[in-house]
Amino acid sequence: MGTRALPLPCQFELLLGEDRDRWPPEARFIEAAHRGDVRGIKEIAKELDVHGHGIPVTVASTSYMGMNALHAAGGRGRLPTYEYLVEEVKMDINKPDTSQDYSPVEHAVTYGNLPAVRYLLDQGADVHQQRSGNISLLHSAAAHGHCEIVKYLLSRGVDIDAQSIIGTPLAFAAQKGHATVVKILLQHNADPNKGTCILGPLDMALHKSNVSCAKLLIQGGANVSGAGPCYNPLITAAEKGLTEAIKCLLEAGANPNVLDQFGRLPIELAAEYGTREDVEMLFPSTLPISTVTNWSVDGIVSHVKMEIKQLEDDNFVQTRASDLKQQGDEAFKKQDYLNASVFYTQALKMDNFDAKLLSNRSLCWLRMGNGERAFGDAHECIALCPKWAKAHYRLGAAFMFMEAACEFGEIMCSQNRKAASRRRFFAYVEGLAPVQGGALGGVNKVPAPATVTAVEATPVPLQASNKCKFPIIDVDQDPPGSRDVDDAGSVDHIGRLPDAVLCSIVSLLPTKEGARTQVISRRWRPLWHSAPLNLVVDQELNSNNHNLGDLISKILSVHPGPARRFSLCLSSSKYHGKIKGWLSSQALDKLQEFELIPKHWFDVRDTFYLLPLSVYRLAPTLRVAKFGGCRFSDWIVKLSLKFPCLKQLTLDRVAISEDALQSMLSDCYALESLELKKNSVFRRLCISSQTLKSVGFCTNWFKESVPLQELVIEDAPCLERLLPLVPQNMIAIDLTTKMHSVRVLVLDYTNLDIVVNFLKCFPCLERLHVFFQSRMSCINPQEYDPPEPIECLELHLKEVLLKNYNGTIPLCIDFAKFFVLNAKVLKKMKITLPYHRQYNWFANQHLLLRTKDRISQDARIELRCGNNVYFRDNRNTHDLSMADPFDVPSSGCKKCSGSPF
Repeated sequence: MGTRALPLPCQFELLLGEDRDRWPPEARFIEAAHRGDVRGIKEIAKELDVHGHGIPVTVASTSYMGMNALHAAGGRGRLPTYEYLVEEVKMDINKPDTSQDYSPVEHAVTYGNLPAVRYLLDQGADVHQQRSGNISLLHSAAAHGHCEIVKYLLSRGVDIDAQSIIGTPLAFAAQKGHATVVKILLQHNADPNKGTCILGPLDMALHKSNVSCAKLLIQGGANVSGAGPCYNPLITAAEKGLTEAIKCLLEAGANPNVLDQFGRLPIELAAEYGTREDVEMLFPSTLPISTVTNWSVDGIVSHVKMEIKQLEDDNFVQTRASDLKQQGDEAFKKQDYLNASVFYTQALKMDNFDAKLLSNRSLCWLRMGNGERAFGDAHECIALCPKWAKAHYRLGAAFMFMEAACEFGEIMCSQNRKAASRRRFFAYVEGLAPVQGGALGGVNKVPAPATVTAVEATPVPLQASNKCKFPIIDVDQDPPGSRDVDDAGSVDHIGRLPDAVLCSIVSLLPTKEGARTQVISRRWRPLWHSAPLNLVVDQELNSNNHNLGDLISKILSVHPGPARRFSLCLSSSKYHGKIKGWLSSQALDKLQEFELIPKHWFDVRDTFYLLPLSVYRLAPTLRVAKFGGCRFSDWIVKLSLKFPCLKQLTLDRVAISEDALQSMLSDCYALESLELKKNSVFRRLCISSQTLKSVGFCTNWFKESVPLQELVIEDAPCLERLLPLVPQNMIAIDLTTKMHSVRVLVLDYTNLDIVVNFLKCFPCLERLHVFFQSRMSCINPQEYDPPEPIECLELHLKEVLLKNYNGTIPLCIDFAKFFVLNAKVLKKMKITLPYHRQYNWFANQHLLLRTKDRISQDARIELRCGNNVYFRDNRNTHDLSMADPFDVPSSGCKKCSGSPF
């Protein structure tokens, strides 16, 4: 419900103060409407009527923070207030507010106010109205669990299976866990199998572990077979350990022998993630597995445990995965695509982060005519390697295959499949990486691979398919490069795309290039105005750029919206007033990405820019947010702002209190990546998130700043990496807390004792990156003789990177030597020097580090000369690969190529 978690008067008190006499008259007017005070509405309207238009006209035209009197009346539902506003003032009962696109009747629906809903619909409000995303009144009522309103809306004839971006009302109720609403909708013959283009209501209920809703859906006839290996209800229930759901699915006829995308049976997943009861339940109806010698419940559990131990053996995993891939390649060359896909699936079971295997299996699905599975594998491949051209090619090929199939379906008078495939593509294209390219110089220009629209250009050996009208790249062949196509050459593939796809392409282009597309051809002229706005101001807003502010205002006034991205670089207080107006612009409605970048020389001793209230209206739709050089007010703690879609958050040199920060993070339900840079005021960071995967932060080095001193990890089951940490300042960390999910850790070097204590906290750590700070004083480390082994050193730590290593300091040598002699499964150790060294120096280091005595004989220890650079300054942590965040290009040393040992 966004900011409406608090009553409207309380919100205004937090924003404007408790003295209501000092409120703007518009705020007092809206508050009176909320109280249902008709007399107060008239008195304040008389005060506002400075031009003599009359009280009714003033009442109808007055709004505050995007809300008019009819919207504000929704919470209390006083019928006399509605009668005055609707019958006397003649206010538009279908006009939505400008902050959330809610109509008056939807305000009443979300508050659960049945009398107000009944009155507004009786007065002619559109019962079939839909806001952005095709969300209807029934969607809103089902989402909030208002049973009586759901019944009333159904009695008024609303579409019970109305489709939206979040699925049907039944799907949304199942996802939210409102079992009573699910029961009501099923009793009114809601389709239990109609959800989104990928997930059905049953899938959504199981993914959220809503077993009661899942039972009702199964009893109501939901499809228990699912849409494929990625979305099979029984696989989901087994993986989440939902015993009651497994029982219901088996009784309804679910197939216990279906494989997931990595070739695992539900009984194997139950043995790994569930309980013994789940395994016993699945055992009678599961066919024997050839690799399980003792086919019994105990034998299956032992087999799965053994497989888990084998997967911890890198040599076994690499050998097995390599053999399976080779068998898959051989089967592919024989055009045995079915067996090739099986081998690739088994190889993915060994290593499910191998993008090449996903790419190869996607091609196998395509050759077998299964476009949906090809599309799913290609999308997962892009998630692992966003910048790999072949992954985007695979996605484009799969999409074009589905388009070709849809054209055939049209000939057979069936258009549903085409609409479904396009909706599926549009849903996925929202998650693609932004294009960093330039203008499209001509009609036949091929865009960057991230748009996944063009797939052919340079002449390369291709294998044609009798099922497609496009070339398909072979398993180990790179995709063709993009280049201009002359007028006598190939067909214009971009021009053939639907307008919706072209608008998505334009919305990913920078502002200048997006506007230039209007001159490409007559067909492209309306696209920029109809595409979501991508307004990136890469110049600093200062006193030297006099016309820049007017230009921004003009663009926002001309473009009708919505906006995808708005980025500003602020360096002058001259524009503070204009920013408030820009953020209130209708063009920025439903904004997905917002960046307020501070000037590059800004530090905590400068004056922070107080964020205007208009920025918080963007919270419901933001996916990416970066705030820099600004200050957050403490009132946001009580206002309970919600960021339901936010996935990436950056706070760069901002002033925010601990309470405000915790309140902000607790309301980011989808947050995956958090980056905190040189911020001020707060000393403590508490992490409690079910979705957070990455945290990157660094403290300030100015004396005037307040450094981060305490890190508390309460509940973060998905957290995989912390980078970078400064352990000497994190004195209040609870070192008894173990984080089994963290795989990547970055530390600034102080002494070995502190680092060892950190390693105890992360038993599954696989990659460690350490910076040697030459400016910091180091404490002599004690001789390390652990009373008990450290788990990550014994079983998991495979890669260590030491940056700015100084081999002339004994402390640095002892630090590096510790990992050489104690990391038992180490595979790679990279040591970068800040200055050039001669070969004899490397040979001496070889002796000092005792590399011949290394405990892991498979470890490759490499010393290289390089620049004195810092990992945190190279790029944003959001941009780093989750698989290997240390894969950062380095210029290296020009005088030598290093000396690997």
